[in-house]
Amino acid sequence: MKTKICYTSNTGFTETYAGWLGESLKNSPARLKEVSRSDLAGLELVIYAAPVHAGRIAKLGRVRRMVQRLGGTKLIIIAVGASEDDEENTGKLLGKNFPGGLQEDTSFFYLRGGMNYGELKGFMKWMMGTFRNATMKKDPAQLSEDEKEMLASFEHPVDHSSREFLVPVLEYVTSLETITN
Repeated sequence: MKTKICYTSNTGFTETYAGWLGESLKNSPARLKEVSRSDLAGLELVIYAAPVHAGRIAKLGRVRRMVQRLGGTKLIIIAVGASEDDEENTGKLLGKNFPGGLQEDTSFFYLRGGMNYGELKGFMKWMMGTFRNATMKKDPAQLSEDEKEMLASFEHPVDHSSREFLVPVLEYVTSLETITN
């Protein structure tokens, strides 16, 4: 199956997952900013991995537009975030990023990554600093586990990345290859 893995990464967690995915699929990942629409022409599958910030998947609109213009190309979205992978978080993420639901040719996976405030730059650093300041004003007894962990990660980076989290993605890609062969 003709496939391209592309990604966006701010602190390295998504890049790590893209690298592991590339190793497993024997396919070199490329940063999204280095990928043009012509690079995707003739592909059967595009896998896009991106970080989640404030509930939004980075550069998702750009990727969706690029792939939609190709017609007939399947798209796998891999969102990487610091939050726990559970139904509630995934449901919120899907609702915010795919308000009309997933299209028939699009599949979605969420992988837990981490948080390294020291690696953030510019707007992302400012945005996370604003989040930290707002969260610190809350009553500590009312903080969720995610909020507590996020506050702690400003002082001590957290990394939950694991190759095991990629297993469902790899199984799905294998199933697609079986269908097309």
